[in-house]
Amino acid sequence: MKRLYWIFLLPFILSSCIQEVNIGEEFTSPKLVLYGRICPQLDTTFVKLSFSCQLLANSSDANGISIKNEKIEMSRDNRNWLRLDYDEETFRYFIAHDAMPIREGQTYYIRASADGFETVYAECTVPYKRDVGLSVRFDTAYIDYDWKTYTYEFSFQDFPNEDNYYALLQRKGEYTYDYNEDGEGYWDTIFHEHFDFLYNYVDPEPVYSDKERDGSRIKMKVDFIAEGGYYYEGKEVKVYLAQIDEHEYKYEYSRSNQNEYIGFFMEPSSVYNNIKNGFGLFSAFTLEERVIYLGE
Repeated sequence: MKRLYWIFLLPFILSSCIQEVNIGEEFTSPKLVLYGRICPQLDTTFVKLSFSCQLLANSSDANGISIKNEKIEMSRDNRNWLRLDYDEETFRYFIAHDAMPIREGQTYYIRASADGFETVYAECTVPYKRDVGLSVRFDTAYIDYDWKTYTYEFSFQDFPNEDNYYALLQRKGEYTYDYNEDGEGYWDTIFHEHFDFLYNYVDPEPVYSDKERDGSRIKMKVDFIAEGGYYYEGKEVKVYLAQIDEHEYKYEYSRSNQNEYIGFFMEPSSVYNNIKNGFGLFSAFTLEERVIYLGE
């Protein structure tokens, strides 16, 4: 009988959660979506440009909509602008740092336009690469069935009396498993290299803030799991401590919170956006590299 009561009440419970929401034009009309990150330690700035569509739309809704006569420009003073070129192999726009040097502490501006879209703008300031005494040490290794896991501890001293944000990154390529003429298998790089976040298993967030630990020594432990593929004992792995700006921190932190939306009765969270008149992210970071050899 109790089960029947619950079945009877369920429609009323669900109906009490329904309300009429007026969705503005900014969420229904297509907008330019721009993603770009700048870094003094890299030799080129890459930017991706696309457009938005409604959340419940299908692919046919995008018919007739495309990016035409697009133009992406960057500036160091918001007056003199340089246009980015397009790389057909990676589907990205780029500008070499010889033409647009990226320097710590400087603010950079970006804008993008295309036929039928409102022009979008953004700006960000490159953080200073502080001397934080980054150290890396091999912690433990253990075997679970055929998988071997290597744990490393990364630690650094937060620069005091300012807001700082950090991330651990690994530079990787995209790989495919192929065979040579002798039938021997090997991993082959098929695309451009990119950065992946390394997660601290004690505090599993992709980015970190020095809030409530200003000036303290911050420690992170990261696992590398050897699966007979990308990782293996003795492999050289390049790891980077990224000192990121607040835009990058808020964006990645909001993405992490959004990924936790798994329940029917849970309210989804929005992703941070600093692109005016559009969507996406324009942010800056600096890099400090360390090389480790797994198992050593």
